[in-house]
Amino acid sequence: MNFNFSNKTVVVVGANRGIGFAIASAFAKSEGEVTIMAESDDITAAADRMSRETGRSVHPQICDITDVNSLKNAFEPFQHIDILVCNSGFGAASSITAPIESVSQIYRKLVDINVLGSLFTTQIAAPKLRSGSRLIYTASTYSKAPEAGFAAYAATKHATLGLMRSTARELGPAGVTVNAVCPGPILNEVVEASAAKKGITPDEYMSYLTQRQALKQGVIKTDDLVGAYLFLASNAASEITGQALNVDKGEVMM
Repeated sequence: MNFNFSNKTVVVVGANRGIGFAIASAFAKSEGEVTIMAESDDITAAADRMSRETGRSVHPQICDITDVNSLKNAFEPFQHIDILVCNSGFGAASSITAPIESVSQIYRKLVDINVLGSLFTTQIAAPKLRSGSRLIYTASTYSKAPEAGFAAYAATKHATLGLMRSTARELGPAGVTVNAVCPGPILNEVVEASAAKKGITPDEYMSYLTQRQALKQGVIKTDDLVGAYLFLASNAASEITGQALNVDKGEVMM
């Protein structure tokens, strides 16, 4: 299925690298009018790269989602938003058996970014959404079936689904659909850090994380995820809201 988002205002929050960069690039290739946001100034270089690779003008915006004033400034220029992807997130191993002194700051950062950041973004952007707009969160399969050693991270990703479902109820009467994508394990900095703590290679850790997957052909890559976002943003998903779509090779069947 080919998707076309011409004349659609698309905002992807957390798009300077990784999943967010791939999502935003896909919307740009599908002719969306794309703005990408992140808290670091490398968002400008990311937008320049994306513009070159897609042949579309992509607009950068520095935005700290944990800072309400920063969010207000970032979203103020938009009269309306057709597609908003809340992709910003922080991942870290967060064992409940670790000494509290060693993990308390990680816990706070996880909550600040993954919970409060998503809440603030939703509340400030909501007035810009209109009938037919799409709001999509990036959650995780850990939102449903986490591994041991990720207690705080899993808790914040469960919160993402709670936020998504409540927001779907609240914005539904206005004609806004609200959904989430739950990626399975991909090779990223979280996996690399977790592997290092276990004293194994990232590939070995990926093998462990993916052993429950029904499809065994290789690991999930960022580009494998974008179809789910394009679908949920499209007219084909106009009657879908409050749902969490797994992209995980059948790891979590719920």
